[in-house]
Amino acid sequence: MGNPIFQFDIGCKEKEPTLKFYTELFDWEAEQFGPYSHKLNLGSNSTLGGFITSLGHEPYNYVMLYIVVDNIKETIAKAEGLGGSVVVSETDAHGQGSFAWIKDPAGNLLGLWKHNS
Repeated sequence: MGNPIFQFDIGCKEKEPTLKFYTELFDWEAEQFGPYSHKLNLGSNSTLGGFITSLGHEPYNYVMLYIVVDNIKETIAKAEGLGGSVVVSETDAHGQGSFAWIKDPAGNLLGLWKHNS
């Protein structure tokens, strides 16, 4: 069985108008999550998590899917062997897990996520 999508981020330069757009368009609820993000409640039947994030630096505008993997370093090595590249190395996510960003051979960004064991 394949690796599931864990969550997504919608990046923006100005968080408040972006948050207003998505919460009003899709009837999502949002709550502050750390200094840069709002966590989205997508509805009672959704197991997918989402965030509106304003990093304060480039890249400002992006949509990032995070795929669950067992080992980020091994997945990065496999991606590189298939023509991809690493953009952000494995990074701790506030003790909840770790993530990395890779690019596929066409230049599309993709997030990797590993839950803490």
